[in-house]
Amino acid sequence: MRRGRLRPVTTAVIPYRNLTRKTQFIRKSFRDEYLEDLVESGELVVKFGANGGEVYFSES
Repeated sequence: MRRGRLRPVTTAVIPYRNLTRKTQFIRKSFRDEYLEDLVESGELVVKFGANGGEVYFSES
C-alpha cells in the first residue's frame, strides 16, 4: 500500500441531467427552490453550455 498525502477535493461535478434523474421524486417546483437556495449559499454552481448543464458542488 502506498502512503502519502491526500489532497482534499474542493469540488464535485455532475451533469445536470443526472441531478434531475436522482431527484425526480421531488416536485419540480420544490427541486428548483432547493437548487436556488444552494446557489445563493454558494454550495452549488450550475453552468449551462451547448451540450447541457453541469452542476458543481463545493465541499467545505
